[in-house]
Amino acid sequence: MDIDVVLPWVDGNDPAHAKKRAEFSGHYKAEDPAIGASEVSGNIRWQCAEEIRYALRSIERNLSFVRRVWIITDGQAPPLQDLSPDFQRRVVVVDHRDAFGKHCDLLPCFNSAAIETPAALLEDVADHVILSNDDVFFTQPSQPDDFFLPDGRVKLRGTFDGGFMDYATMWGWHTRNGARLAGIPQDQMLTPAHCAQPIDMRMVREFLKRNPLLLRSNLSYRFRDQAQFTLSSLATHLSILAGRATLLDQQDWYHIPAGKMRTVPMGRLRKRLNIALLERHRLVCLNDLAGLLERMPDARGLLDDHFGIDRDADGAATRKVA
Repeated sequence: MDIDVVLPWVDGNDPAHAKKRAEFSGHYKAEDPAIGASEVSGNIRWQCAEEIRYALRSIERNLSFVRRVWIITDGQAPPLQDLSPDFQRRVVVVDHRDAFGKHCDLLPCFNSAAIETPAALLEDVADHVILSNDDVFFTQPSQPDDFFLPDGRVKLRGTFDGGFMDYATMWGWHTRNGARLAGIPQDQMLTPAHCAQPIDMRMVREFLKRNPLLLRSNLSYRFRDQAQFTLSSLATHLSILAGRATLLDQQDWYHIPAGKMRTVPMGRLRKRLNIALLERHRLVCLNDLAGLLERMPDARGLLDDHFGIDRDADGAATRKVA
């Protein structure tokens, strides 16, 4: 079974990207006043603190079975220099224009819910994909059956909690919309864990080909909107409906939300980081690494050590020699 990783990424610190983003961001706001501006176009969504470097090193070290890593980005080049030559050859960088294809008239786009959607239609992407983000790190050696059963069924991470969702977040809306489109009632939907999720791309391809207007609609929002769905929620609930999913019976993920990075007492934050990196979690999401490093600069060294990264005298990252 071929398994790929798909990872949308942008360097939000790039002045050219920031300028382009600023040209459009003033026109967008959520329809629901309970949803804050940060959920739509807040700068925290694009702050970069080398998350992509840790994400890629974590895949190289702990997902050795992965065939390719597809990085969908906006005319930018991710840092690959501290990856092995063999792993670099497995990284495919896809520009937004190529990902959007015939829908490239909708660009520019600054919206991860839109940018990840056409991943299902990328030429040569595997039928079985782990959809991730640059703030999700794979922290323990893993095997294919940690994400997929031998017959291709997906292993889901999350809870069936009667459809409880936080509707003050875009994530909550997008998850509910994905379930609804797949045909799953709200009281039977999965609240997914905030981590990478396995996806059966065959089901998503078939759904999007049957619903081309829905595909274009989801791509049309430059910034996140309540009307959208996420690819992971749609795929998850299509698999549930088809009986092609099973729920992981033991939690192997850990999540430190963005708000916690800047608000919890320092001692508790340090404890959470140690739990994330030192206990045997397979997946760790650090939503606001920039915020963590502002309060705890020595966290950089902890992350470098964990993912095998050295620094030269100027602080530039290099591959750690064993």
